[in-house]
Amino acid sequence: MQSIFWIHDNPPPPLAIVLCPRGGWGLRVDLHSFKRGGIQTLVSLLDEGQVKMLDLADEGSIAEAMGMQFLFHPLPDHSVPPDEAAFRVFVSGLSSRLRRGERIGIHCLGSIGRSAIVAAGALIHLGWRSDAALAAIEAARFCPVPDTEEQYQWIMRYKAQP
Repeated sequence: MQSIFWIHDNPPPPLAIVLCPRGGWGLRVDLHSFKRGGIQTLVSLLDEGQVKMLDLADEGSIAEAMGMQFLFHPLPDHSVPPDEAAFRVFVSGLSSRLRRGERIGIHCLGSIGRSAIVAAGALIHLGWRSDAALAAIEAARFCPVPDTEEQYQWIMRYKAQP
């Protein structure tokens, strides 16, 4: 089963949506698969309750032990970023990493809503139009993104400059 969905363009950004790793016994297996698939930095957007429910408390430490960087930026499920300024700083940092060629994989629970918002935000900071970013993510993910109309409208209004 495919677990890494690379975004394609010419040239392609080193950005992917990855499936949420399994917790517990499956965590090391899934993270190793991400690492083998080229992910250098893994981004989790799960909220604290989801981390606990899915038994993913060790995701960051295991990813780092495997040689990946791990970034945790919790966002509310089925919603938009509650703090646009914090979101802007976070995705701007991701875009800087992408410019340096760092290969980033982003996940949330379903890897459709929050992941699409963050990936699109990073692409917008790279100069992409909102609609082109969402179309590229949708093509990579093989399903409509993001999860809700509110998320779609939010990213369509989002600009790299405040």
